[in-house]
Amino acid sequence: MEVDGGIDAGNIKICREAGANVFVSGGFLFKGDLAENLLALRAAAQ
Repeated sequence: MEVDGGIDAGNIKICREAGANVFVSGGFLFKGDLAENLLALRAAAQ
């Protein structure tokens, strides 16, 4: 299941637990430092 848009470090885990396995997160990733935001998103998904 894919969740397209609005994904950030505050809600990715909830989406994953609900069954999503594909995430689209352009806005969160590209506001600020891309590498730092990607690491935060990955950590939050665990």
